[in-house]
Amino acid sequence: MKSSCMFVCVLALAMGFSSAADAGLLSLYTFDDTANNAVSGAPNGTLAGDAGHTTGKVGTKALLLDGNGDYVDLGTSGIPVGSQMANGSIAFWLNSSSTTEYQTILNGAHGSSGTYFVAGLSGPYSSVGQITLYVRSSAYNTFHAYGGSNLNDGVWHQVVLSWNAVGGSGVSDLAMYVDGDAATTTIATQTITASDTFSNWDNPVRIGATGRSTVTGNLFDGALDDVGVWSDQLDATEAKSLYSLAANTVLNYNAKDAQTLFDIYAGGAGTTGMTSDGETWQYVTGLTGTPGTVVNNDTLILGVGVGVQIVPEPSAAIILITGIVGLLAYAWRKRK
Repeated sequence: MKSSCMFVCVLALAMGFSSAADAGLLSLYTFDDTANNAVSGAPNGTLAGDAGHTTGKVGTKALLLDGNGDYVDLGTSGIPVGSQMANGSIAFWLNSSSTTEYQTILNGAHGSSGTYFVAGLSGPYSSVGQITLYVRSSAYNTFHAYGGSNLNDGVWHQVVLSWNAVGGSGVSDLAMYVDGDAATTTIATQTITASDTFSNWDNPVRIGATGRSTVTGNLFDGALDDVGVWSDQLDATEAKSLYSLAANTVLNYNAKDAQTLFDIYAGGAGTTGMTSDGETWQYVTGLTGTPGTVVNNDTLILGVGVGVQIVPEPSAAIILITGIVGLLAYAWRKRK
């Protein structure tokens, strides 16, 4: 037993085993029976109204809201907050057939300054079924963009929004991906500058409702799942990977597991990490496939010929040989 343990420990060290952090991922609500945050240190949510759960797209459950007093309260420490609003990413799965305008997905507001953030369905300036992103600084300067189409068709869609509100270079400052593919986007206004400031929240941040002191409208009607916020801008390959990993029926990975794989890839040769299903993944080369796709349920392509892959379990022969070597070593020590 001791010999086997030693072999496993040495093997892990030789492979450069490490526990990947949630680099870039600030907050994630998987809604698997609760409204807890999957990221350590990030705020948990509280279900309000008769908000409940339904069959999930990622994991076991999803959040179910009926557009009539239902939402999730994240408190004043809800994310994003402060300068995190200047640039970053948000991703979520939604399933709605509602034609109601101005439905909130994630919202935060400061009562005495102009700071405001909202991602929503069928928001202002956009058509019904489009996604809106609106960011406002304490000086009331804005970044307002929208994109996609027909996202209220009653089936599950994943949306990734990646923005740079202070970029100042037009549509390149917003990228939107629907079900892993780039979607057409429009920037309505972009007056925020690099010198703008953003106040921390003094009203509760909410999922599914506005973040004012009282909830008066703009509630989401449908289901939401795997709502995540990043401090950095996800690129096209990462956005496609989020979709591919979740849509894969064998892996069905949430955004936190996806971030673990991104971290392993960023670590380069020799880096490994473990996902929530107990699988150990490693950085690998010599792959074939399109970046952002899953191959054979055990490999994620993240670049040309490179990506991450599940470390194969040792064969029965290797386990047998290891056991024999351990027994021989034990017998030799006893003889001495």
